[in-house]
Amino acid sequence: MLSYLIGPYTTYCTACSASIASALAADLLIHYGHSCLVPFNSTSIPCLYVFVDIKIDTHHLLQTLTLNFPTDTTLFLAGTIQFASEIRAMKLELEKTGFRVSIPQSKLLSVGEVLGCTAPRIAKIDSEDKVIVFVTDRRFHLEAIMIANPEIKAFRYDPYLGKLCGETSESSTRLISSEVYSYPPLVALILCC
Repeated sequence: MLSYLIGPYTTYCTACSASIASALAADLLIHYGHSCLVPFNSTSIPCLYVFVDIKIDTHHLLQTLTLNFPTDTTLFLAGTIQFASEIRAMKLELEKTGFRVSIPQSKLLSVGEVLGCTAPRIAKIDSEDKVIVFVTDRRFHLEAIMIANPEIKAFRYDPYLGKLCGETSESSTRLISSEVYSYPPLVALILCC
């Protein structure tokens, strides 16, 4: 979860943190978690980004993937930001064993990082055997990449439990079967107080 400490207040959200901090007359914004979505020079107050980097048992993940997928499988590795460095390290190890590995990226986010509101659309490839392996302990951000890529099977690796589980999304299944997926309408939502 993303938390902002603003003056005497703490909020949990993915809203524009600089705007919230400015409205509360904060002198400094300390932002834990996600990538720098807003450039440093365009915020109204100084912003210090603190990246969380959690080490995981990459050897166990390597063994788990090797036991569960043939080496001709194309793996798309992604996850939440705290595991991004481990995901990048895993790419090299998996390629040594023969897997084709890609780490997708959405602009403004770190390589392999997915947010609930920002997930990469994975380019179509010729491989029949392709899966998304998402490293996280929760489902929220995984849902975003499943909705953006409903034609690719998704698996969640929980680094704390050491478990790999196949995941499905009713939202992505509905999108595949509807015209909305092929031709999304332009929708504007204006909320006024």
